[in-house]
Amino acid sequence: MKSKRSAERVFDSVHRYLTTKLHLVVNLEKSRIVTTEELEYLGFRFVGTRATINVTSKSIDRFQHRIREITGRSRGISMERRLGEPARFVRGWMGYFAIASQLKLFASLDQCTRIPIQSV
Repeated sequence: MKSKRSAERVFDSVHRYLTTKLHLVVNLEKSRIVTTEELEYLGFRFVGTRATINVTSKSIDRFQHRIREITGRSRGISMERRLGEPARFVRGWMGYFAIASQLKLFASLDQCTRIPIQSV
C-alpha cells in the first residue's frame, strides 16, 4: 500500500467481507497493519520491497534446539532410531520451509545435523 490511510481502507474492506459474506470472526487484537519488513507469520519473515520469503531466527533456533534434543547421546535408544528421528524431523522441517529463499541457510542446517550424528 502507498499510505497508512489506504492500508486501513483495505483492511476495513477485507474485514467487512470476511465478517458479512464469509461469516468468519476476525480477531481485531491479533490483526494489524504493518510493512513487509515487520511481518513475521507462521515462522516466515518477508523482506524487502519484493517480499522475499525467509525463515525467522526464532524458527532456526527451535530447529537447532530440537536437533540437539533428538541427537543427544544420553538417550538410550537404538542406532536405527537415533538416525531415523532426525531424518524425519529434518525432512518435515525442510518441506515446510522449502519456499524460503535461503539456500545457504539450508546447507548450514544440514551441516548442523550431520555433526552430532557423526560424533555417535
